[in-house]
Amino acid sequence: MPIQLSGDITFCETAGRLVFLDSARDRYFSLGGTAEHAFRQLWAGKAIDDCDAARLGRFGLLEPAETIVRPIQPPITAAPTRSALETGIYMAFRRQDLVQTARALALAEWSLRRGFGPALRRLAQRKAALPATPDAAAPSPAELALAYHRHRSALPFRKICLRDSLALLELLTRHGARADLVFGVKLDPFNAHCWVQAGEVVLSDALDVALAHQPIRVV
Repeated sequence: MPIQLSGDITFCETAGRLVFLDSARDRYFSLGGTAEHAFRQLWAGKAIDDCDAARLGRFGLLEPAETIVRPIQPPITAAPTRSALETGIYMAFRRQDLVQTARALALAEWSLRRGFGPALRRLAQRKAALPATPDAAAPSPAELALAYHRHRSALPFRKICLRDSLALLELLTRHGARADLVFGVKLDPFNAHCWVQAGEVVLSDALDVALAHQPIRVV
């Protein structure tokens, strides 16, 4: 029976090593030399023996494929070239935007309490329900991001990249704006981070922060 990468697993290569994200278990991990070599063989489209398949299976990396085999490849996303937060544009304070920002943060917190995997599935479902063509009269993703960050600073919530990213995406999807939640990692030392990105524009971070991390999952 053909095999494929498990649906909850994504990966990337950074600093010459493979790093994996298991969204079902909310954990990042790497493989030992033999297991990584076997996975690289699969990534290159080569066959592996039953021993190597069993070894990778113990990490939860593989599952049986049905009629269509998903390709084994890292996530593909545009390399960011600028950040909406570094434009120097100032947004006026509006009480209604403060209320919307607080509500978005509360919804993000509620979503995360249901679990990492369910929170990502909820986001994917909300994005799938967006209209194919955005409303021309609606604010742009960059404008919504600037408004969010202007009012976010007035709220007594500790900044957490995932919660803030989900909150911003809550606002974006509510206005019919499309953007991605990008998870990235770097090594030496290991660090995981996430940010919101629309095309080549980072909406939730400085450009250099996003560029310092290799994307490992895009929702």
